[in-house]
Amino acid sequence: MIRLSAAQLRDETRRPQRSYFDADLTLEAVATHFGLTRAELAGRSRERHVAGPRQVAMLLLCRAGYSKSAVGRLLGRDHSTVSTGAAMTEWRARYDADLRADIETISITFKGMQGGMAAMRRAGGST
Repeated sequence: MIRLSAAQLRDETRRPQRSYFDADLTLEAVATHFGLTRAELAGRSRERHVAGPRQVAMLLLCRAGYSKSAVGRLLGRDHSTVSTGAAMTEWRARYDADLRADIETISITFKGMQGGMAAMRRAGGST
């Protein structure tokens, strides 16, 4: 029997269901933007040039409706790490115009990638 707390149940029913295809595109867009690989994003490095982009990915995936636990599984992190990383990035973006621009650029890139994949599916290509 699966037992969920009231908070977990609210969290799961409130969030739109997403496919991991969307998460893959988001991670690919973040990695490409910052000149990293997907493996580096999910790796163990705490270096600033890797940890910062990883936190941007955490923020974008949380904004897309993924639970913090799901984001943690995608990036090899605990849900509390995702919560802290996303919150810190949200806070930093309020005061850092360059970070805000990075987040906006990645969002636009992701939407373009998503549209391109949808067009391929309509044309009969594989995904």
